[in-house]
Amino acid sequence: MSCIFRNLRVSFAVLAVFAGAMDSSAAIVISVGAARSTNVDLGPAGAGKQIDFFIGQDAASSDLVAGAVADFILAGGLIVDPPGQVGSISGTAADPFFGSGNLSTSTINFSSSSQFLINQEFTNAAQVLPEVGSSARWFVLDLDTTGLADGTYAIELVSPDGSFLSSVGGLISANNNLSFTVSPVPEPSSVAMFAYLSVAAGWRFSRRKRTA
Repeated sequence: MSCIFRNLRVSFAVLAVFAGAMDSSAAIVISVGAARSTNVDLGPAGAGKQIDFFIGQDAASSDLVAGAVADFILAGGLIVDPPGQVGSISGTAADPFFGSGNLSTSTINFSSSSQFLINQEFTNAAQVLPEVGSSARWFVLDLDTTGLADGTYAIELVSPDGSFLSSVGGLISANNNLSFTVSPVPEPSSVAMFAYLSVAAGWRFSRRKRTA
């Protein structure tokens, strides 16, 4: 499996050399989580965790995306099998991923418990990026954080300047500052205090209504 990934990266790099240099008109913006930030809090360590990845751009550009060979490495956690979901070639209303229905190739695979690769080629080498300030769900990663200590773990894009190819032949750079956080379980006293304050607030509100 790692040999296949290596060949994909080499082929993409060779294509970029013949196609031209970096496309500087815009950069790919990758974000994670519902807040579409550079970090997502996955809560306490455990199984059944998911990270939503989103894709956008930082400047308006007429260039279209031809394809992506994006290799990621996690600083912690175990990628499960199957590793997640990505846009399909056929595309349906229930498949709200970036490029769905406009893909000739679309896979998410992993070479180890901490490394995975997104391999996509868009039909006619043409896929529009979301407008500046917005983003589209790119893929979902499934992982297990059991045993991880509380803290923040990097999600490294191995080649931020060589993972995306534009329709005009240049490479499109992307950010490489993503991470996820494993946070502690709330202490029982904190939960109890929150419940007490919630009940007290509700009681005061109810009392004010009766005396009004």
